[in-house]
Amino acid sequence: MNITKEDTGELTAVLKVEITEEDYKEAVEKKLKEYKKKAQMPGFRPGKVPMGMIKKMYGNAVIVDEVNNMLSSALSNYIMENKLQTLGNPLPSEDKQAKFDVENDTEFEFYFDIALQPEINITLDENIEADYYNIDVDDKMVDNYLEDIRKNYGQRTYPETVEENDVVYADFKQLDGEGNVVEEGVENNAPFAVDKIELKTYKKKVLGSRVGDSIDWNPMRTFKNAKDVATMLGVSEEDEEKLKADYRATITSITRVEPAELNEELFNKVYQGDNIQTEEELRERIRKDSMDSMVNESERMFFNDVVDKIKEMADIKLPEDFMKRWLKENNRNLEENERLSEKDIEENYEQYAEGMKWQLLQNKLIADHELEVKEDEVKGRIKELLAMQMGMPDTDEMSDQMNQLVETVMQNKEQTNRIYDELYQRKLTDLFKEKVTINEKNISYDEFVTLAQEKNKKN
Repeated sequence: MNITKEDTGELTAVLKVEITEEDYKEAVEKKLKEYKKKAQMPGFRPGKVPMGMIKKMYGNAVIVDEVNNMLSSALSNYIMENKLQTLGNPLPSEDKQAKFDVENDTEFEFYFDIALQPEINITLDENIEADYYNIDVDDKMVDNYLEDIRKNYGQRTYPETVEENDVVYADFKQLDGEGNVVEEGVENNAPFAVDKIELKTYKKKVLGSRVGDSIDWNPMRTFKNAKDVATMLGVSEEDEEKLKADYRATITSITRVEPAELNEELFNKVYQGDNIQTEEELRERIRKDSMDSMVNESERMFFNDVVDKIKEMADIKLPEDFMKRWLKENNRNLEENERLSEKDIEENYEQYAEGMKWQLLQNKLIADHELEVKEDEVKGRIKELLAMQMGMPDTDEMSDQMNQLVETVMQNKEQTNRIYDELYQRKLTDLFKEKVTINEKNISYDEFVTLAQEKNKKN
């Protein structure tokens, strides 16, 4: 067997695989002997069918199977031995035709297109600047969190009349221009929050309404949020005709939450085992948790900002035509309900390409700076998450049960990979803090939210 590589572009090449009869002859004969032992044909005792007949019946099919098996391992070994850093998998060449005629030939040629990873040169140093935001946790934020806690643990009631902070469930029916219900138009039952109504004239219509009352209105003008309105009506955001139509909302039920009282019963529900006894202690704990959460938000924005800067500096190029072919080929191997259309692949290619570029850049940074996430670190993070989610402290008494749960989670590769990714991101964030120039800025939470929204729009 002989494999040669010919460059076809800056980041593409074609591999030519030449296979002779000597390469597959022994494997084919071995397989045919196995067939002979099991073959049963009229006029012959089991295992006594002549080899000539076995070859005539199965020979070509066995050659095809063995050659295909050899191809797969030969390509993998060649790429590994020659230390080729490839993108995706080899694909049958579009330009060169394989020579694989088992009826007439004993020597075959195959051609495969491959894509090569671009060379990445990036230096993390003080020439890279990024902002790091210290988010202030003020009394207003603590008040809002405390109010949310009281609502979450509050008592639900079902009054007959709508008030300001109620959640109203209603049957929505689409209306035509004359205020009549559209036959086979949109119909949906869904809730809406009264305090989310933007238009005061419509809010006045809702306040004081009772179960069974109907209100004719335009939800888009009422709430001014296409995503929320589309969800409420059960329509697509892209369906502007239905989204912007008038609707009749008939109230089917009203839900009100009476906030929980601030007492030790509530404190124990929220922070079980922390022995919080006063409202002031609860506020301090909320402030601490909020500050921890804000640090995580700041770190995430800092990380993303540095990533954007180094991606721009690295200016990674990908072989677009090959990558699209590879995506489409992989797409065909997915379950039917998971497949994307070719249009979807074309339209979303840039998003995929950006993800691939970051993956290449991340691998380069991890290798250059010898970053490593060990299994013990992953298990430790799983324990932290279990303790938070299940209120299950990692004590000596609970150690065996905790370890069993950790091992169960470790069997889930998808969950485990997410934790590996999280821990690598932490290590990269620490690396960025060490290497780049940081401009610390103090900012309120509202200002931070506005800034994050602006960045999301740009992306």
